Amino acid sequence: MRVRSGGPVDPTASTEAGPPFHHRMRGEAVPHTPKPPDPGPTSRGATVPARTIQSGDMLRLTRDASPQFVRAVTVRVIRVLADRQTYAGWLWIECYELAPNGDAVARRELYLMPEGVRRPAAPPAPVRRRRPVAPRRVTV
Repeated sequence: MRVRSGGPVDPTASTEAGPPFHHRMRGEAVPHTPKPPDPGPTSRGATVPARTIQSGDMLRLTRDASPQFVRAVTVRVIRVLADRQTYAGWLWIECYELAPNGDAVARRELYLMPEGVRRPAAPPAPVRRRRPVAPRRVTV
């Protein structure tokens, strides 16, 4: 008989996960419960977004989307870079960073979690710029 931690150990007990050790030692019958099927890589604690990210979408990116967004940014998606390898639940996008008035100020490639993305309720209203009117000379 092997001894571990000062007490006897049942030599017939397996080390596999299963019913508690004391059930095997007493010989009690334990009902078999099958393992649930592996739901796949998309359900490891995250939910699949109701709508996927597409070209033209306007997104608000915060720390929920990625730790890199200490300051929230608003972007317009150019395309999703699906050919890049990522971790489950993450993706690369190519986008334009938008100023508060809606103008594009920088082109960026960003790595984010779609579950943390927020969609703004309405796009910012474009600012209408007036061209200065040249003064007219009136001759009398």
